[in-house]
Amino acid sequence: MGQPNAEEGLRRAEWLVQAIYDGVNAGAKILNVSLGGYFESFELDEALGYAAASDVLVVGAAGNDGRRALGPDPIYPANDARSLAVNALARQGTLASHAAEADWIKLAAPGGEDPPREQPNYRDGQIRGLVPGGYGYKKGTSYASAHVAGVAALMRAANPTLTRADLIEFLQSTADPLGAQPLPNRAYGWGRVNAGRAVRAARDGGL
Repeated sequence: MGQPNAEEGLRRAEWLVQAIYDGVNAGAKILNVSLGGYFESFELDEALGYAAASDVLVVGAAGNDGRRALGPDPIYPANDARSLAVNALARQGTLASHAAEADWIKLAAPGGEDPPREQPNYRDGQIRGLVPGGYGYKKGTSYASAHVAGVAALMRAANPTLTRADLIEFLQSTADPLGAQPLPNRAYGWGRVNAGRAVRAARDGGL
């Protein structure tokens, strides 16, 4: 998820607003937002409110600018209280170097790392996924948020009666704790998403 300039950010916000409305109106219950930027708008705020009021879970990528997110310009829409912000983990389970640290981080999931400078074609630490034109190896919180959105979809498949609040509760309560700081913490939120535990909790209605 690259960060746009101001003009591009406004265009993305317009696209995102329309996409949220279209997704909700089409009956989607989980929306993955693998984009964002240093922008906020009344229209985006209204769209996020519409999704929440429609019981739709919005999962947001926390951004790839690292510690910049600590400053006065947080990533939207991930940092919005109605979004579930997801940070990226490197292969070792540690926080990826491109990941943010902020109070609004809720969960962490695999997001990959850049290959070592001396091994530019080394791919083991990256995520293989869809890129323009096909498949490729990349890294970013966009992949991390997609992991969490996918787990949320499995949870609703296991138990279609779950509400947006239920999904958030089970995702956070079943996560694997990470970091030395008390949970939730600024790097990992409630921890690394645990698909197996989350789906079982969804199926059984609790831990």
